[in-house]
Amino acid sequence: MDDTLNILAYGGIAVLVILLIVFEIKEGRIGRNHTPQNGGYEYYTESGETLRVRHVFGSLYKAYVFGYCPVATKKDRFGVYFPVRARSASEAEYFIDGIYRRGG
Repeated sequence: MDDTLNILAYGGIAVLVILLIVFEIKEGRIGRNHTPQNGGYEYYTESGETLRVRHVFGSLYKAYVFGYCPVATKKDRFGVYFPVRARSASEAEYFIDGIYRRGG
C-alpha cells in the first residue's frame, strides 16, 4: 500500500512537470527566440528595420527590437525593447522613425 501511494505521489508530480514543459514549449518560451504575440503589431521603419509595437497602458508603448537599435534597450520576458511615450500608435510610429533616422 505504501509503495502505491509513493508511486501516485511521484507520478502526480511528474505529470505536472511534463505539463509545465509542454505548455512552456507551446507558448514559445523554451527553445526559440520568443516574440510577443499578446497584442501589438509589426512595424517597419523607414530604414527597413522590423519592430513589434505593443501598447502597454495609457501612453506607454513598447517597441520590441529584432536587430539594430540606436537607443538603450531593456529586456522582459518577451524580448528586447525600448519604451515609447505617445498618445497614439501613429505618434509612437513617428517617434520610432525619428529615433532610427537620427541613429542610423
